[in-house]
Amino acid sequence: MKQKDNEERERIEWEKSKNLGMGKFLLREGFFQWGLPMGVIFGIMLQIIENGFHFGNFGFVNNIFFGLVIFCSNGLVIGLLSWRRKKKKYS
Repeated sequence: MKQKDNEERERIEWEKSKNLGMGKFLLREGFFQWGLPMGVIFGIMLQIIENGFHFGNFGFVNNIFFGLVIFCSNGLVIGLLSWRRKKKKYS
């Protein structure tokens, strides 16, 4: 019963996402929900590994920027793969 409810909820979410279009889906799912948080977390972790808890230098900005570039671009790819998987599953 619970699995059926989850599948129905996923299908409804997919219909909403499909109506918004692939571009907005990629930005929301890939860029904002996956890439942005992971990029910031990665940048902070890289800063701690390289310099300890000293965040007052320019290296911190570089680490955050590096993390955002890597993970946001990967997030778009992950979003595209998710779009294709859901399109195949629900269409």
